[in-house]
Amino acid sequence: MLSQGSGPQAAERLPRGRDLPPIRQPGGIHSQVRRCTMCPRRIVAAAIILCFATASAALATPPSSNILSGVIPSDLTLTVASPGPVYYVVGDLTVPEGRTLTVEPGVTLLMGAGLSIGGSLIARGTPADSIYFLGTGGPRLIYGSYGGDVDFEYTRLTSTDVSSSLGELVLSHCALSDGWITSDNGTVTLSYCYLPGSGIGTQYSTLRMLYCDMPRSYGVHYYFGAASIGGCDIGGTGGEVGIDLYKATLEGATDDERHQPTIVHGFATGVVGSPWGLIENVVTYDNDIGIAGNCSVSLCTVARNRSGGIDARGGVGQSIVTHNGGYGVRLLDPYSCAIGCSDLWMNSVDLDSDCQPVPALISEDPMYLDFANNDFRLAETSPFKYFGPCGGWEIGAYGPGSGLPIGTNPTTWGRIKAHYR
Repeated sequence: MLSQGSGPQAAERLPRGRDLPPIRQPGGIHSQVRRCTMCPRRIVAAAIILCFATASAALATPPSSNILSGVIPSDLTLTVASPGPVYYVVGDLTVPEGRTLTVEPGVTLLMGAGLSIGGSLIARGTPADSIYFLGTGGPRLIYGSYGGDVDFEYTRLTSTDVSSSLGELVLSHCALSDGWITSDNGTVTLSYCYLPGSGIGTQYSTLRMLYCDMPRSYGVHYYFGAASIGGCDIGGTGGEVGIDLYKATLEGATDDERHQPTIVHGFATGVVGSPWGLIENVVTYDNDIGIAGNCSVSLCTVARNRSGGIDARGGVGQSIVTHNGGYGVRLLDPYSCAIGCSDLWMNSVDLDSDCQPVPALISEDPMYLDFANNDFRLAETSPFKYFGPCGGWEIGAYGPGSGLPIGTNPTTWGRIKAHYR
């Protein structure tokens, strides 16, 4: 058993994962981020199976070799072999600067307290042998503090928040349920992750997401900087904002030199942009409003939103805006009336504008591959597949340069949309 000793206690430094900055709503309304209280069924099932597998260990008093708390005095590896594979974090566990905590494939950590990582946490499972971090007795926090690095691969986390300050946070082929991923002045890289009921919040950080699935989520909230999000499906439950940008820009993440669009649906507002910001390579559908804010919109597809498509005061270009209630594009700033190489079709009102003269509009059927099933790629016969006025480029979220995305790794736990496979 690791002694808690007299060193710095993790409890004094661990920020509370739910104390995030307020989400900005259109019109200046603020609301605090709230934690989902329902654990998705598949994660619950996995936890139940694990509980049965470890029932005898849980009922008995664990040996001292499997109890973790305090400050680790040297590098430590949690092995799947004896005394593993189950370890119990009973008090705040600190990995100080210069130390590394390594977790082997097949290990389970039952977290009754948090982890503070000033050095490095390396938990790299395999497709056949995952690592589990299971929060017990309430949400637990894994905090990369003051430059500490956290590296997860093939790892499943429940009732756990993961946070970083001035460090690097990497999750690859991971599942995180009912938790937050946050960063302050750090680097966050997420790929092939399944994040149901979870949210992401960063400020002054670098964020890169590729092929991640976020059903029933609290969205992505990114303040100050440039975010790269591609091939992701961000779904909500009717409230809040899918992607919230403040003094930030958004473009599709690049995979093999191709921009992969991200899909945002099921929110009050799909994407909220900031002054002087740019939003690219996004598909927004079935929100109340597709895209809003003092920003520019380029290479986006905005369809079937209930109250409006795009309300962007910085102009719209190379985008497809169709089947939206209320309006397709709203341009109410007479000094920012740029709209070009864009298709506005079958909206309640295609253009709501105070601009004079009124910009010339293009209005034709874009010929989506499967509108009813939310596949907004363009058919080869679409008039906008190779659109002459835009230099022969495809307009909308899938062009130019996006091509057909490469196949998704079959071992991912992400429920990535079929047309990303």
